[in-house]
Amino acid sequence: MRAASQGNYDFAILDPAELAAFWRSIEANAAMLRVALKGFSLRHAKLVDHLSSPHALGKNFREDLAEEAQVLALCVEDSNAESIWHSFILLDQDSYLHATHEDSWNDTTQGRDIALRLEIAINWLKDALEVLRGGYFYIENARAALTPVLRLNADILRAIFGQLAESEAPTKGSLGWIRLSHVCSVWRQVLLDMRDLWARDAFTFGAGVARNDILPRAQGTVVSVSARRLPPQGRGRLPLNCETVVSLKKEDVELISRLAAQRLLRDVHVDVVTRGFLVEYDGMPNLVDLIRILGERSQPHLRSVNIRVPWEEKALKVMYEKLPSIHMASHPNLRHMELANVFLPFSLPLLSSLHLICTIDNSIMPDRWFGLFLETLRSSPALDDLRIVGWMFPQPPAQYRKVTLSHLTTLCSTTSEILAFLHLPALQRGYLADLKSLLNARTVLTTVLTRYGYTPHSVQLCQREAPDTYHDRVIVRLRRTPSDIVCPLLSLPLVNEPILEDPGSYLTIAMLCSKSRSRRAISALFSTYATFISPMATTQGLETLAFDNETRECVFPANTSIAETGWLPLMLPFFPSVTTVEIPFRDKDTTFHLLLSLAAHFNVERLPSLSSIRFVGSIDGVDNIMEVTSPLGAVLRARASRVGIAPITSLVVALPDQRWSDRAGNDGLKPVLMKIVVGEPDDNGDPTLTVEPMPGEDVEGESPISDA
Repeated sequence: MRAASQGNYDFAILDPAELAAFWRSIEANAAMLRVALKGFSLRHAKLVDHLSSPHALGKNFREDLAEEAQVLALCVEDSNAESIWHSFILLDQDSYLHATHEDSWNDTTQGRDIALRLEIAINWLKDALEVLRGGYFYIENARAALTPVLRLNADILRAIFGQLAESEAPTKGSLGWIRLSHVCSVWRQVLLDMRDLWARDAFTFGAGVARNDILPRAQGTVVSVSARRLPPQGRGRLPLNCETVVSLKKEDVELISRLAAQRLLRDVHVDVVTRGFLVEYDGMPNLVDLIRILGERSQPHLRSVNIRVPWEEKALKVMYEKLPSIHMASHPNLRHMELANVFLPFSLPLLSSLHLICTIDNSIMPDRWFGLFLETLRSSPALDDLRIVGWMFPQPPAQYRKVTLSHLTTLCSTTSEILAFLHLPALQRGYLADLKSLLNARTVLTTVLTRYGYTPHSVQLCQREAPDTYHDRVIVRLRRTPSDIVCPLLSLPLVNEPILEDPGSYLTIAMLCSKSRSRRAISALFSTYATFISPMATTQGLETLAFDNETRECVFPANTSIAETGWLPLMLPFFPSVTTVEIPFRDKDTTFHLLLSLAAHFNVERLPSLSSIRFVGSIDGVDNIMEVTSPLGAVLRARASRVGIAPITSLVVALPDQRWSDRAGNDGLKPVLMKIVVGEPDDNGDPTLTVEPMPGEDVEGESPISDA
C-alpha cells in the first residue's frame, strides 16, 4: 500500500499478466476495505447519535470527537497494514458487543472510547481507499502502455463503441455496452462523452437509477424514457409483446417535466404508479402532472408515447370525471401512441399508430372520452394502425357521421362495434375477435367485404376448440395475396386473441360458436360461412378456399363402408373463380371427409374452375395422404368426367415449418415442398401422376420432404 501511495511500481519490468494481477489485487483489497467502512460507519453513526443526545455527552460531543480523531489520526503511508487490520478485528468485536448489550449504552466512558476508535478507523479506511485509487490509476496507465488497443485515439474508440452499443443494449440483467466504461479511465471518459448512448438507455434500470446516475451523463441530449431500448429510426416502438414502460413516482414526473422544459423528450413510455381506488391517491397528481406536461408545450423530438395507469375497477368509474380536459400539444414528430386505462385527446396529423387498451373487464368507454376519441380519429388522417383492446363503446348519436380513415391498413379490436363508426377503404389486415352471434358475424363480413370493398384472393375457414364451457371459435381469415401463396395454419391449441401481436397479412375475424355446431365443423360451420361469403361482389374473384378444423367431425374406419359412417358433406355455394382448395392433413379422417365432399356432384358443379388441391400440415401428416387415395381418386374422376368442369391438374404438398419461413423472409408463409402433376388417363382410365421438381430445391440444409 505504501508503494501504491508513492507510485513506486517499476512498470518497466512488469508484463501485462503481472499488471493484471496487481490490478485484481487492488480491486480485491478495495472491496474488502469498503465492506469494513460500511459496517464501521453504521455503528459509528448510531453510537454518536446516542452520545450526542442531551441525556448523554451533549451536542458538542460530535465536534470534539472529530477534532480528537484528527490529532490521533493514523498515516496510511507509515502504517503496518497487518497490525492495523488486527486492531480493526478487535474494534469490530468491541463495537458489536457494545451495540448488542443494552447495559453498555449507559456506560458513556466506554461508548466514547469506542466512538473515537471508530472515527479513527473510518478516516484511515477512507485514506486507504484513496491510496488504492491512485495505484489503480498507475496500473491503468501501465496497461495502456503495454496494450495496443488501449492506445487507440478517442475518435476510433467512439466509432467502435457506437457500433458495439447497437448490438449490446443494456437490460435489467446485463450492463451491455456500459460495462466498457469499467475497463479503464480512458475508455470511461470516451463513453462519458457519448451522451446520446446514455440518453437512449437511461431508464433501462428504472427511473431512480436514471435520475441519480445516468441522466447527468446525458445532459443536453434527447432522452428516451423507456425500460427497453427503442429503435433509433421509425415510430419508436418494439414488437407489440415487449414491455417498455417505466414506473414513475412523483420525483420522476418532476424529472420528465424538466426534460420537457428543455424540449429533450424523444420517447415517453411510463406506468403511472397508483395506490388504492380513491381519486385522492398518490397516482392521480402524478397522472395530472404528466398530462399537463404533454399538453403545455410542443416537443419537437417526441416520436412515441405509451402511458399505462393501473386503475382498480372502482377508480376507473370516477377518475375520468376528475382528470383535467387537456388536449395534447401539437408534437410534430409524434408517430406512435399507446394509452392504457386512460385517454388523452389530441390533434396529430402525422400520427400513424394508435393503441387504446383497457385492462378492466366489461368497461364501456365514458361518453366524454368516446366523443373525444372520434374527434381525435378525424384529426389523424395519416393513421395506418389502430388497435382497440378491452374497451366497449356506447351508442353513437343518431345523426353520427362515420369517420373515414383513408390510410388505415391495420385494424385490431376486441369489439366489432368499432366498424359502425369507421369507413376504412384501405383496410388490408387486422383482427376482430368479439363477435357474439351468427347475425353479427354476417353483418361484420358484409361490412368488410361490401362497404369497405375488401377484395380477398383467399379465404380460410378455421375452427378451434376453446376452454369456454359453451363456446368454441370459428375464424374467417381473408387475404389479398395471390393464390400461389400458402396459408399457414393457426396455432393448436388456440392462443388467446393476438390483438397486440402482428396479424400478418390477414384480416382475421374470430367468432363464437356453440359446442354443438363446432362438433360439425365441416358440414355445418364451414357450409354456413361459405354461404355468407359467396354472394358478395368482392369475392367473385376469389382464387383460394382453405379449410382448417381442429375437431374431427367423423371417423372413417378402414374396414367400414363410407355409408356406414354417417358422414355429412360440406355443402359449398357457387364459387366460379376458385382454382385452389387447401386441405389440412392434420388427421386422415378430416382429409378423407373434405375430399369426399369435393367429389360430391353438387360441389363439383359449384367449383367449376377448381384445378389444384393443396395439402397443408406438419411433416407427421404427410403419410396421411397415402391413406386417402380412395377419395382423392374419386375427386379426380368426378371432375375429369364432367363437361365444362376444370379437371384437377396438380396436387401440392406444403409444410408449415418455421425454419423455411425464416429463410424465405416472407412473413411466415411456407414453401411448397412437392407438386404432383395430374396427367391424361392411362389405359385403365386412371390418371397418371408425375412428381414435378420444385424451384428452390437447392436451398441449404436438408429438405424435410426427404424423410416423407
